[in-house]
Amino acid sequence: MPIITQTGNPSNSLTIPGWTLADEFLPLLKFDNPSKYNVKDEELIPSGDSVKLSKYLDKPNQNLKVLQLTTEKNTISLPFKILKGSDDSDDEDGIVTVKLSTNDPKIKLKSKNEFKSSYGSKYSLELEMNPEKSLEFFVDF
Repeated sequence: MPIITQTGNPSNSLTIPGWTLADEFLPLLKFDNPSKYNVKDEELIPSGDSVKLSKYLDKPNQNLKVLQLTTEKNTISLPFKILKGSDDSDDEDGIVTVKLSTNDPKIKLKSKNEFKSSYGSKYSLELEMNPEKSLEFFVDF
C-alpha cells in the first residue's frame, strides 16, 4: 500500500489502501530503428493472438508482433525505446526486467537482465547465439 509522509515531519503519514497508478513506473519497450536492420513493416506480423497486459496500461489488449530477423552473426544488439505505458503514471523511472522464453544454451542474454531506466531512454538487447538451425524464442520485458 502506498504511504504518504509529510515533508519535515516523518511521524505524520497516511496509508492509502489499494494501488496508486501515479506511483508506478509502467514502461513499454518498442523496437527502435527497424530500417537499420532492413526490417520492413510487413515483417512485423500480427500473430492473431491477443495478449492481456497489465490493466493499468493505456492499451492492455495488444496484438503480439513477431519480429523475424536473419543473421549470420553470433552476437546481435537490438535497440529499443522505453515508452510510457500509461498517461496516468507519474513515476518517471524504475526497473525493467528482461527474460528469454527459452533456457536453450545456444541463446544467451549478454545485456543486463535487469536495469534502471526512465521513459524516453534507450536499451540495447544483446544476444549471443550459436544455432545449428533456425531458432524461435521471445523476449519478455
